[in-house]
Amino acid sequence: NSDSWEIKSNIPANLNLSWSHFHIEDKVFAGLGYGGGWGNGYASNQIWSYDLVENKWTQYRNCPQRIKETILSMTIGNKGYVFTYIGTYSNKMTDVWEFDPGKN
Repeated sequence: NSDSWEIKSNIPANLNLSWSHFHIEDKVFAGLGYGGGWGNGYASNQIWSYDLVENKWTQYRNCPQRIKETILSMTIGNKGYVFTYIGTYSNKMTDVWEFDPGKN
């Protein structure tokens, strides 16, 4: 039934392609990726949190590395993990980053 869908929020403009996401407690964290419209090799280091209860996006603490594409992102326990593929200026990356919202 098409009437069962409801728009909750708009994704921040910089989350266009190849971004990563984690669901930790009552929030979704999303970011990284590229949109083709900004500098530094068209790669982002921004992380945003989406509060499911408040229904709003807030910019969170940025990743120390700009990442254009990831191969995989996942949540284990209360931490997120990003497996990188491409960084700024399309340079190959093979890093694994840990995201802990309690300290990152």
